[in-house]
Amino acid sequence: MSKYNTQILEIVNLRGSISVLDLAHELRVSDQTIRRVVKPLVNSGEISKVHGALVSNRSALDPPFLARMTLNRSAKIAIARDVARLVKDGDSIAIDTGSTSAFAAQALRERKNLTVVTNSAFVASTLAMIPGNN
Repeated sequence: MSKYNTQILEIVNLRGSISVLDLAHELRVSDQTIRRVVKPLVNSGEISKVHGALVSNRSALDPPFLARMTLNRSAKIAIARDVARLVKDGDSIAIDTGSTSAFAAQALRERKNLTVVTNSAFVASTLAMIPGNN
């Protein structure tokens, strides 16, 4: 097992996805090293590789996402309340992935007819269940 395997799995699972180049930069190695090291991780199904990026195969509800939902919880709730105040029924919004975004999505459940663009399965599933949302 490569010395980078654990670091790569932690980074990919924490972020959900990351480009090969960004991961190489973060670990201070070449993109070729990343490609070589992730091959066994992809073959074993621990992560997936898409064009130029690595994607976590973990569920959005697996740790560390749940662990991050408890960190700075009161601040995240306050941010989510502010988001809910700013967004009106019928607005179009983009929401990134992350635990703070998850709180924002939960706060936005009271809004109707939203058009939401997101890369987060949690955000999408939270807001897609509301009639009129796209």
